[in-house]
Amino acid sequence: MFVDELETYRAQRREKDYELIDVREPSEYAAGQIPGARLMPLSRLTNLLGELAPGKELLFYCATGGRSMAAALMAAESDLKPTRVVNLQGGYMAWDGKELVDYPKVRLLTDKASLADMLQEAMHLEKGTFRF
Repeated sequence: MFVDELETYRAQRREKDYELIDVREPSEYAAGQIPGARLMPLSRLTNLLGELAPGKELLFYCATGGRSMAAALMAAESDLKPTRVVNLQGGYMAWDGKELVDYPKVRLLTDKASLADMLQEAMHLEKGTFRF
């Protein structure tokens, strides 16, 4: 899920039906978090997953989306049997409006683009697909 979809998602559901989970470290969480998020650092997640109620939708986020993807996979394979597992793409930085310099930037190519430009854009598309 992308950050621009988060508010719509939350508006269409009751708060007790999902859990928003921040998997960053406590110092990152203290510096700022998405309202309503519960801190469960990835480094301790395997020990903390049992604290979540089974059957809920679980939304994970971190700084940019990498750690939360790992957390989402861990939760999906756990005994919790969540009804849905979601990774927030871009994480807290995207929610806070910060530039995500590590994300691939894709642009449309014209028929006049060089082979090198086309290959570069193809690599960006592949990197974006991999992250997705």
